[in-house]
This record gives sequence, structure tokens and C-alpha cells, in this order.
Amino acid sequence: MQGPPYAPELFAQSQAEKERIAGERMAQNRRMAEEGRAERTREERAALRPTVGAWVAQSPVLIPKEEGWWIHVPFECRVVIRGKAEDRRLAEPDLRVGTFDLNAASTVGAAWQGKRCIGIKTIRDARENEKREKALRTVAKKQRKSGRAVKGERSNRSLWNYIRNLDDSLAWQIASAIVTWAVALGLEVLVFEHLRPYRPRRGLSWSRRTNRKRSYWLRGKVVKRVRYLALIHGILVVERNPAWTSRACPKCHRLAERFSPGGTGYPSRLACGHYGWTGDANVAAALNLKPKWDRTFRYPTKEEVQVAAEPRRAGNGGAASGANDRTADAPGAQSPCGGAGKTDTAA
Repeated sequence: MQGPPYAPELFAQSQAEKERIAGERMAQNRRMAEEGRAERTREERAALRPTVGAWVAQSPVLIPKEEGWWIHVPFECRVVIRGKAEDRRLAEPDLRVGTFDLNAASTVGAAWQGKRCIGIKTIRDARENEKREKALRTVAKKQRKSGRAVKGERSNRSLWNYIRNLDDSLAWQIASAIVTWAVALGLEVLVFEHLRPYRPRRGLSWSRRTNRKRSYWLRGKVVKRVRYLALIHGILVVERNPAWTSRACPKCHRLAERFSPGGTGYPSRLACGHYGWTGDANVAAALNLKPKWDRTFRYPTKEEVQVAAEPRRAGNGGAASGANDRTADAPGAQSPCGGAGKTDTAA
């Protein structure tokens, strides 16, 4: 049998904890017999529970696979959670919170202590997104050559397994990077966007549409894995409505204009015509999730929405009329974290 290198340590820890619980149960049974009691007290029941932080093995499961049989052994670990997130938000004004904006090519996070931003992190995964789209294009080409798919048979199985494994691995990598950064900064609550059902855009090829769909699903996988990894460290994960987070200025909270620096392509920048703030739209979305967490986000009025829906004027990369032409290096482009802000990049 083969297993991960950390398996012997986990099994030894589990065996020691089970022996401790068995010894405690025998001592309690002896004491209950001497005292003539039939039920255990609350303190005795608490003593029979596993120690906080100790991993205890559960019943193994035998799983058949193509290359043989696998044994899956789940482990349980007790963690301490200090109350609910909403209660702590009201009771602790200086609570350390992390807000994260998940995107197809990157994940941007902002760390907060009270109302002060203490750090910004960017996790880039554009390379894996390109790998997935390339594999999907290969699937489409092979399917066109082979004709209509046969009902009940799975075509291009190896390519689909590659795409599935790529998404699973990437979800774990992003989740691990997020939780590692949160533990290093002492964050206690992580705030993500509440993802809505995916609505495919018309006019795209099958490979590009499927790639965007799987990229959208990947965000849900990341949140699910972050919940699991964060819970081990006692960190809570909550979700908030993402409406207008990537369109509002993180300083004045008025609607700003999305634009592309070159005038073409995806509008990845944000320019505010009122305050003059200019920066990455994903960073703005991560910063705007903090007012969402505090329940202080200023939603735009109907008049502001109508003005924002008007066609963009030509020139300036699609920036809005009246927006400042400051670049990212100008004072107006500074991060709300104070100064230029520190950005960490993880491949």
C-alpha cells in the first residue's frame, strides 16, 4: 500500500487520542458504578470528546478505480469558533476581515482591521484559464471530425479528465493561498461574493462559452474549499451581494466608468469622475465588499444608473465623460490602503 507522507503521523495521533478517550470512558464507568449513577454529567461527556486540534480517523471506505482499489480514511478535527459572524460584526468594531473578489484570471483580496486596510493580495491564474480553453478547443475540433456523439459513450475522456483535474487542482491552490494569507494576517472572517446562476453570453464559440462556464463554476469550488480550510483555523466564511461592487468608486462610492487602457478589449480599469480615483476594477470590487460586510454600501440611484447606461464617449480608452485622465502612478490612483498599497502575487 502507498499513502501520503503525513499519513503515519495522523494515524499515530488518532490512535493516541482514541486510547485517551477509551481510558477516560473506563474510568467514568468505574466511577459511575461506585456512585450508582446511570447517566454521565456534562463535564464527563465533554471529557469524552476529542481534544481540540487533534485529528481522529473515522471508518475507512473502499473505492474501486480503474488502476485498482483505493482506501479512503476520513479524519475529524474539533475546532473552536468564536460565535457567529454577524454577531461578531456588531460586537467587535476592530474585527480583522478579508474581502475577496474572484475572477477568471485572478483573485484579489483586501485585509481590513476595523476601517483600515492593512494589505492587498493578488493571486493570478490566467495561465490555467488559457490551458482549459486550449483543451476545450481541442475537444471541439475532435468532436467535429468524429461527427455526432454516440449516446451512452463518453468521447475525449482523457481530455475531459485533464480539464476536470486542472479545475480541481486550481481550486485547491487558490483556496490554499487565500487561507495561508488570511492566517498570516490574523483574519477572522472572510467575505466573498454570493455567486448567482451562470448566464451564458450569446455569440461566443462553444469552447469559449464552455470555458467561461467552467471558470464561473471554479469560483464556487474555490469558496467551498476555502470554507473547509478556513474552518480548520477557526476562520468564518460569509457571502455578500456583489451588485455594483466592480462599478463603484472605493473612495466616494459613486458609480465610476469601466474602461480599457488601450481602448479595446476587456475593460479592466475603473475611473471615477467625482473623486478622481483610478485603478484596477477587481481591486475596487474587493475594497467595496467591505462596505457590503458593514451594511453601509451606498447603492446607486435610478438617475445614476441611467447616466451610467448611456453610451461611452469615444476616446480615452472608453472612459466616462468628465473622468480624470490620471494614470495608475498618479496620486489619484493610490490604493485606499494608504500609499501605493502592497500587492503580493502568487503563481
